[in-house]
Amino acid sequence: MPAEQVQPPPPVSPTMTASDSHQLSDLNPAQTEGLPIPQAEIPTLPPSIPPPLQDITNWASRNPTFPTQPLKQKASRTTSTVGRATKKALRTQRKVKQDQINEELLDLKDEVAERVAEIAEKHDVSEVKLRQAFDATSRMKEKAACNLDALLSLRCSQQYVAKPLLLRIELSKQLKANLISHEEIAKAWVHFKAAKKIQAVGLRSTAKSARADAEHTIRKVTTELENLNERTGVRCLLLASKTHVDDQFAPTMVEVNGSSSFFPDVLKIPADQGLRQYQQHNCTVANAPTAPSNVKERQTFVANKIREGLISITNGACTAMEYIAYDRDIRAKHGVKLQGWPTNTPFQSPSTFTNNVTLMNLIRLLDNNTLRWTAMPRDDVDELLAKLADEASSVEKPKRKKRADAGVSRGPSKKAKTSKNSSASTASTSTSTRARPSKVAAQLPPSREIVESSDEEEADEGQFQSSQ
Repeated sequence: MPAEQVQPPPPVSPTMTASDSHQLSDLNPAQTEGLPIPQAEIPTLPPSIPPPLQDITNWASRNPTFPTQPLKQKASRTTSTVGRATKKALRTQRKVKQDQINEELLDLKDEVAERVAEIAEKHDVSEVKLRQAFDATSRMKEKAACNLDALLSLRCSQQYVAKPLLLRIELSKQLKANLISHEEIAKAWVHFKAAKKIQAVGLRSTAKSARADAEHTIRKVTTELENLNERTGVRCLLLASKTHVDDQFAPTMVEVNGSSSFFPDVLKIPADQGLRQYQQHNCTVANAPTAPSNVKERQTFVANKIREGLISITNGACTAMEYIAYDRDIRAKHGVKLQGWPTNTPFQSPSTFTNNVTLMNLIRLLDNNTLRWTAMPRDDVDELLAKLADEASSVEKPKRKKRADAGVSRGPSKKAKTSKNSSASTASTSTSTRARPSKVAAQLPPSREIVESSDEEEADEGQFQSSQ
């Protein structure tokens, strides 16, 4: 058999580079192995003549004999005749549909205007006010949408994800099918309100950001205090310090018009020393253990917590908690109630509980805000007042107990009769002697009648001695 002839390698361009040789080796690695790559000779030109520019923008221009990959044909940006006709038809359909919707909305607006006029004439109310109230009611969000937002916030926090569209759609379907219980919705609302509060306050996640926030706020407060002093002449002294040893905020004193002289003049200490003592006090109080250790402390802690919440929700109108007349003196009078009291615990004063389990349960409920004071709706207050009025009218008042001296005359005549009767009784009966003297009589000295004996007693004593 004749030997298979080996094709000679393609000619190499004098300007082939390393990347070009790599592409050549990809075409036929066996042919390019050990192939010397000649270098192009660059002619030397005088410095006054610039070298000619070579067209080496791509490999294909430098190697015209090698095959190259064809360029991809891009789709035309112009729309075909069929596409233009389809878009025009769709535009026409959308326009017709929008015109129909606008006509129906105009009809609905006319019906609403007629209905508003009828209601205004019936109740003798201005149409403008009624229309404003109707517009405000129509702009209000539906309760289902609010529940959806609360549930979405709770589910996202539980799954550690953002608010995805698929989860929102799934929750919306579950709400429409009534597959979510009222307890879960209430729990979601509690979480939603807490998240909104944190978002409004803007809690800081790091000590550095907290320090920057505090310094920025102190600067704004300083400007306001200086302006207040300039307007009204009020002198202010502001002390700011951290409450934990790991915080990065430095203690700061803001004085206006030399108000820091209070420390050396009155307290007899330098101002910086007073500021350091203030910081030490804050760190000590903030980090002190607050958990009560015995039954007495727990009773006091629960009672104080309940009383402080009552004072706060009534703005100081009620400062004492009442457990016996709770419905009358607290709920009906102030329109507030203590929500979250455990059902297996009788509603009575914490000082009557001697069980540590009950007290610790109340402390836990107070700490996680499950046991808290809430305002009562006006309808519930009116219902409670009516109930208390019915109970007061149905209860019979107890009759007054008959006096022990009923029918006995009183006054000076009674005293005279009593004295006559007592003298007659003492004359007829023998006098009774006390077996033991009273405390006052025991402390007094003996009377003369007892110390000095009579003649009869002396005669009796002589006869007694002669007989012996």
